[in-house]
Amino acid sequence: MDGRHGGDRRQQLTVPQVNMVDMRRELCHFPGNEPGEGSAMSGRKMDRAAAERFVAAWCASWRRVDIDAVVAHFADDAQMRSPLALSLTGSPVVTGAENIRAYWREAYGHIESADLNILSWSWDEAIARLTVWWQLGDTRASEFMDFDDAGRVVRSEAFYGK
Repeated sequence: MDGRHGGDRRQQLTVPQVNMVDMRRELCHFPGNEPGEGSAMSGRKMDRAAAERFVAAWCASWRRVDIDAVVAHFADDAQMRSPLALSLTGSPVVTGAENIRAYWREAYGHIESADLNILSWSWDEAIARLTVWWQLGDTRASEFMDFDDAGRVVRSEAFYGK
């Protein structure tokens, strides 16, 4: 609208406040949450504190390429979507924890460690969604994970770029 017809009719757009925590760290653990220290989320409803512990454990597990530890956070019927899954399996969606484990073993089982760095993360309490921004080499990614009431990942999706 140009304002010529009785005033400016443009609506004000507001940007929602997102509680972003800058997690630029050399390592993936945070004070009071060393890897292995209460890192399992299963059995507890996810909240912001649990999400912070999850990010640390998730990052540490991927740095070790400990696929079993990563999959241990997933519900049995979880779904994972990834562009890499499409290229390896013919489908962008992998369903079921055991199929996710098999897919990740095929995709990453040949490497022993990864220099994964967490750039940032956010937790949305209303929809129980954790979003993690990370970098590995020259690949940058964002990944969201939705959690059930028991603190298990039920759905995740990864987006990759340079």
